[in-house]
Amino acid sequence: MSNLQIKELSHFEEAGIIREEPCYLPFDANTYNPILTQGFDGPWSHKKISVSTDLYNYKMDLTYSTDWALDPGTLVRATRAGIVRIIFDQSDAYYEGEDSETGIPFALAGKTNFVVVVHPNKMKSIYSHLWKDSIRVRVGQQVERGQELAESGKSGWIGPIPHLHFHMVSDNVNIKSSPFTFIDYPDSLYHKDIPI
Repeated sequence: MSNLQIKELSHFEEAGIIREEPCYLPFDANTYNPILTQGFDGPWSHKKISVSTDLYNYKMDLTYSTDWALDPGTLVRATRAGIVRIIFDQSDAYYEGEDSETGIPFALAGKTNFVVVVHPNKMKSIYSHLWKDSIRVRVGQQVERGQELAESGKSGWIGPIPHLHFHMVSDNVNIKSSPFTFIDYPDSLYHKDIPI
């Protein structure tokens, strides 16, 4: 009898991702009811995006992204421990429409405030649509899971429902999202599974 053991690979293992620590929601789920408004492979912006203008040619894969309905001013928290790598905190411009022809270029034109945290397994978490001047951390700062990073707000393409956009990446250029799960949100993160 052979000692060969066969196991099914998870989508994390297939992608070469080692999960050292579970992910928690980027806000207090005991205070704010988690309402997923756009999940993985969502119809508006959670897909492969390519935008070309006279000024730039930009490609990004946001397939594995989540949008959480949150009132502006809601505290945004680190989903895992890590080090703050990037902060963009310069915009108070936002677009509340639903037209992707306007929204996507608006989102990519430096109008979305965000924080990027790199984790011990080299994954990076990205928190977007933050209020200008609400960021409570600095580049290079060590943060613990649950630590306040900023406040959700209106910056970039927010659509008709103010929300926090969250995704994770495993590459070095922040353009290809990677799948993840939340320990405190057991439901599917795929958009097709959101109850209507």
